[in-house]
Amino acid sequence: RGGLGVIGKLKVFRDFINKRLEVIKSPGAIPKVIKQNPIIRIVADKPFSQRIAFPSVLNNINNPFLLQLENLSDSVMQYEDVTLQKSALQIIPVEKLKLNAIENMRRYQQLIKKKEVTEDEPSLDDFILEELAAWFKNDFFTWINNMDCRVCKGETRGSGSHIDGGVRVEEFTCDKCHAITNFYRYNDIEKLLVTRSGRCGEFANCFTFLCRCLGYDARYIYSTSDHVWTEVFNHSKKRFIHVDPSENVFDSPLMYEHGWKRKLEYVIAFARDDVQDVTWRYSNQHEELLKRRKMSS
Repeated sequence: RGGLGVIGKLKVFRDFINKRLEVIKSPGAIPKVIKQNPIIRIVADKPFSQRIAFPSVLNNINNPFLLQLENLSDSVMQYEDVTLQKSALQIIPVEKLKLNAIENMRRYQQLIKKKEVTEDEPSLDDFILEELAAWFKNDFFTWINNMDCRVCKGETRGSGSHIDGGVRVEEFTCDKCHAITNFYRYNDIEKLLVTRSGRCGEFANCFTFLCRCLGYDARYIYSTSDHVWTEVFNHSKKRFIHVDPSENVFDSPLMYEHGWKRKLEYVIAFARDDVQDVTWRYSNQHEELLKRRKMSS
């Protein structure tokens, strides 16, 4: 540069290399590119279609509600894919979550000593679950309302949907260049670990799976009032607790009926072991709710 000869250029490169070596040797000044984690390959034992392939028990029934329940009971079985769980465990910052949980547990113990809290002390697993939910919502998963235009990055608006390879695809049309940008609503956990985005369906689906990866007895909760979330068995309280990963809310089951003003009908829990109607814990207006339950006898 600027008329440097060969020797001058070599000196410039030598000085640059020496500076880089000094940086690398300094523990407190390692560049971010050196700190980055290696690329994690997401793999599963079987393709998605095979992971959720089970004989139908509703062959002669044409009730959309019951068919949806059967589909969901098959879908949650993908959470038990061992190879997929191993892939996810490479993504979850388990040690960081544990360290944060231990610190929070110590703070809680101090509050107990000061008699500032009266509840029984939660277990370490309870604190780890809270850290997992916070990390999932704040760092790992992204909520999607509208897609940025794939051409000009401008604002878009919903303009329709279609099915592509069994996946529902929402279409967003750009207000400026009129290009269409697609948003794939994946149910496949293998895909969600890569895209890491969606709305409540994707949030609950992926979060419930990550809970299973860490050994929690977790189940996927489907409500006909157009929302889904997670339940996790709490050994301290000896019951399942409500966890809404898209809101990062714990054990507030009446939030939908009273906070969101939803008219609940059916709330169903899906796990590897069984399917349960858990509607009653999400309402304290059972008589009114019963009058709305008309999708099945």
